[in-house]
Amino acid sequence: VWMMMAVQSIQQLRQVYGEDTSDIIRDNCDTSIFLGSNNLNTKQIFSESMGQKIGIFTSYNKGNDGNTSESITASNTAVVRISELDELRLGEFYVRSRVAGNMKSYMTPFFMRTDLKLSAKGGEESYRPFDPKANRYRIADVLRREAQESSARTRKFNFDF
Repeated sequence: VWMMMAVQSIQQLRQVYGEDTSDIIRDNCDTSIFLGSNNLNTKQIFSESMGQKIGIFTSYNKGNDGNTSESITASNTAVVRISELDELRLGEFYVRSRVAGNMKSYMTPFFMRTDLKLSAKGGEESYRPFDPKANRYRIADVLRREAQESSARTRKFNFDF
């Protein structure tokens, strides 16, 4: 069965169908798209649905004797944090897909498109076709790039106390 459903928040879904049925509905969705939400619960549920990764956290401490110590810990962290969902810019969105994998993508809002030519009657005359490879990237690629950048920053970081 193919169905497209849009809700502004998980709370909206729960209000209409109840908690148990809304959970069943969400569990049966192969693809979820997060365009934005002001609801913290919705952001938390979507963030958790994107999965976990192991994050490496480094902390530096300066003791009373003047020596600096370094502590490195690894722990699970969200692939997409709630703060990242809050920072989406106009046109950006996240996709959680069982089939295609997780990704972050971008679309030009219709009111900003410059590729459409309108006829004198106001209808669409021609357009450039959508190119899905040109405007999306997989979360795994982003994480790999972030890890490389983080590693490079750590190597360049000097501590002057």
